[in-house]
Amino acid sequence: MNNTNKFLKTLQERRQMAFFFDMDGTLINSMPYHSRAWTAIMQSIGIDFDIKDCYLEEGRTGHELLKNFVKKYLKKDLTEAELQQLYREKSKLFDHIQKVQPIEHVCDVLQFIRNELQAQLWVVTGSGLEDLWERLNGYFPDVFGKDKIICAYDIKQGKPAPDPYLTAWERSGLPKENCCVVENAPLGVLSGKRAELFTVAVNTGILENHYFEEAGADVIFPSMEEFLAFLQQ
Repeated sequence: MNNTNKFLKTLQERRQMAFFFDMDGTLINSMPYHSRAWTAIMQSIGIDFDIKDCYLEEGRTGHELLKNFVKKYLKKDLTEAELQQLYREKSKLFDHIQKVQPIEHVCDVLQFIRNELQAQLWVVTGSGLEDLWERLNGYFPDVFGKDKIICAYDIKQGKPAPDPYLTAWERSGLPKENCCVVENAPLGVLSGKRAELFTVAVNTGILENHYFEEAGADVIFPSMEEFLAFLQQ
């Protein structure tokens, strides 16, 4: 029995489950705005960075992304203070340009998982925003508890390392076969698979599906609407 059939069997048997959702590009349509902000910040320090780079690097913590690109293209290391200052500038620019809304049909997915499957709902993100829960609660009132958010401050290594999803799985208290990762980024998919969890890719961005296939996604959907139909079967 392949992974998808095993997952469907778990659904049909109505076992206790946990769903681990990435945030940017999975729950909220923030990736176009993050792309613009990251591109502007990187180009301001002399790095040729574009929108596709942002989608390919999505999932890393902001500090890891900056460190990797500065070392690769500028051949130097930044101090912790310099990294923090650049990340603050990026966050300020993002806040200025963003007009974020929930991803289309994701609220229907969350409602089905909570009401019909009665499963745990988690957010697993590389974000380091201090007001993260307040923002999430603004988009999805009373859906995610503060104790069910894994962010940059909870882990030593961000995606694509397995740490974020392993941390969520450990805190869920459930067997791995009862857990599902929902991602929109290849590095996030890789993180979920390295954690040995069933991993769904919902391609809400600009990347071709082969990036998700190469990362090992168990199943790929073009929209949250199709993911919901999959769950409802």
